[in-house]
Amino acid sequence: MACPPLCNRILFALAGLTPACGNSPAGGSDLADTGTSEAAETHEGPTPGEATAGTMGSDPTTSDSLDPDTGADTDGTSGPDDPPPPGGDYPLPPGVGSGPTVYAAADGDDAQDGLTLETAVRTLDRALELAEPGSIIEVGGGEYEGFMVSDGEFGTEDQWILMRPLDGEDVTITSSGDGPTIYFYADACDEDNGLVDGNCTHAFVRLEGLRVQGSPNGGGDGNAIKIDTPRVQLVNNRLCCSVADVIKNVRTADDTVIYGNEIYQDPAIVTPGDNAQGIDITGADRLQVVGNYLHDLTDIAAYAKGNSREVVFEGNLIADTGKGGEGNAIMCGQSTDADRLVDGDYETYDCMVRNNVIAHVAGACVAVGSSRGARVYNNTCFDTATMIHAALMLTNESEVGQPSTDVEFRGNIVAQSSSSRVFTDTEDLGMTDWSTLVVGDNLYFAEDGAPLFTLNASGLYDGGDAAAWNAALSDLTGHGDASTIADPKFVDTTRLEPSAGSPAVDAMPCLVGYDFDGLSRPSDGEVCDIGAIELD
Repeated sequence: MACPPLCNRILFALAGLTPACGNSPAGGSDLADTGTSEAAETHEGPTPGEATAGTMGSDPTTSDSLDPDTGADTDGTSGPDDPPPPGGDYPLPPGVGSGPTVYAAADGDDAQDGLTLETAVRTLDRALELAEPGSIIEVGGGEYEGFMVSDGEFGTEDQWILMRPLDGEDVTITSSGDGPTIYFYADACDEDNGLVDGNCTHAFVRLEGLRVQGSPNGGGDGNAIKIDTPRVQLVNNRLCCSVADVIKNVRTADDTVIYGNEIYQDPAIVTPGDNAQGIDITGADRLQVVGNYLHDLTDIAAYAKGNSREVVFEGNLIADTGKGGEGNAIMCGQSTDADRLVDGDYETYDCMVRNNVIAHVAGACVAVGSSRGARVYNNTCFDTATMIHAALMLTNESEVGQPSTDVEFRGNIVAQSSSSRVFTDTEDLGMTDWSTLVVGDNLYFAEDGAPLFTLNASGLYDGGDAAAWNAALSDLTGHGDASTIADPKFVDTTRLEPSAGSPAVDAMPCLVGYDFDGLSRPSDGEVCDIGAIELD
């Protein structure tokens, strides 16, 4: 498959191969090329490929919130408009092509009408001025200045506007200014209006197949793309190289779709700041972050916070991130200024993290903090928490001290190479009611010894073994961790797919209706595989 779309389907990154879409992340050491590495064969702890007493503890509480056939949420956890599974193109929004086509070219002239190739305009600002609801803006190959999409340049609910390269040509959009390269803005959505959500002017605009770079002079607002308006789609783009977050979504950016993009930093183009995230979602609701390839990022790859609701992180490939030393891969919740928590105390509500493949991360694979209803299902974590935290983390970084409620970590493969840390919580209170924390149906493995668990809330400090962890969790929650400790026996560490003999195969109830590739779960029978990839 071409790249884009869906760079994460070409799982070159973890082996250090050169991706078709450019800029390979550094490769990492293999955990197992054909099942079990030499180090795994000689380590102290559980025998590779053999579960420790089958499972670690009692069965966790079972959630019936997901439709097993579709993966759709039945109690609102992942939003009323569930995204399509990864593995294909995101469908075009309504009315694209029903308006006039507008052409832009590197040798165009803004004095022309833009209605033919021969009369193409030069700037994308002018192309947007000429576009009408339903227009397609066809952009010829070359380099263009960034732009603002604002009042008077939006589509409608029935007639979206699409901007894309003409005939798949290479289009690069850059900026030398002190703000974002592309900025979706409307007066009605301005922060000064004190809005709680995206009840303001909708954009109805999709950007597809473009290369967008941040400005080296961007400063704290130097995003590649900043979104203030609801209803924006970013599909199959290459987005990189920003001083600030690559993509910034503010409170009013509801219903944004971020699908099939490559999102990364390249210091040779722009030096990123220490706090430059890949995707920052602060207060926006119902975002779909699906099928993207995020790599070589300074800090957190993707997170939602600030009262965000029903955000879905699904089917993403995340590699070589947290290069600043502490960055996590995905977070539901983090720390938001108290005055920006305008419609609740939780950082996220009903945040869903499922079917992601995550490798070589300095911090946690997935972290949940100050969140209500977060679900972490069927992710594959390889060589994460290499410098700090643990692969799975329960944290409380809230400025108002809000603990989490109703959180599940289930069906995840955690295979550690550089670190043995599998689970940790912070010293601040993690849960309002510990009985609503469910950890189970996971597969844990540490190449250099037994997996280590920390549960500060129960006095299990600095990493205990599985027996101590299960006892502490049982005392605290009333139910243990019904997970397995064993070598996952990946076919290789390029794709991180379990082999036929893996203990991940047919090892758990089905919580999600499809896998990382968009293939149906279960592939046979009535039980599903642990991890992001369902074995055929």
